[in-house]
Amino acid sequence: MRNAVEEIISIFFNLFKSSNIMITVKSDDIHEAYRVYGYPNEFKQVILNIISNSRDVILNRRKFVLMGSSDVGTIIITLKKEDGKIITLISDNGGGIPDTIAGSIFEYYFTTKSDMEGTGIGLYMSKMIIEKSMDGSLTFRNTGDGAEFRIAV
Repeated sequence: MRNAVEEIISIFFNLFKSSNIMITVKSDDIHEAYRVYGYPNEFKQVILNIISNSRDVILNRRKFVLMGSSDVGTIIITLKKEDGKIITLISDNGGGIPDTIAGSIFEYYFTTKSDMEGTGIGLYMSKMIIEKSMDGSLTFRNTGDGAEFRIAV
């Protein structure tokens, strides 16, 4: 799993760097513990969907001066083993998801973006990939600084 995460980050590193967003990956040293079954490219798509949404939220906060233009955006991806499952946590400092829409973010065609910017299928498809293809779960919670997505497989 760490390889899949690092591959996505390496492909999009310059895009995030040019946006003044730092991505950090943390994991235990037991690499065998992160071997799961499924389609690696589907898992990479899930990671890309979530970190792209984080990037969009951070850029939007800067646009509306909810975050300083020179403030570093952060995305932290943590891989760990917990209760026999592999957990991938993706957290950001984008301010979190408003309670008014929190219950809808995984719904088909739900988007907070304009018609020209978003389709509303990214998080829906991510949830389907994790739940149907990998027999896992995808959830989120708000933290003090932003949102944290939790993938358990």
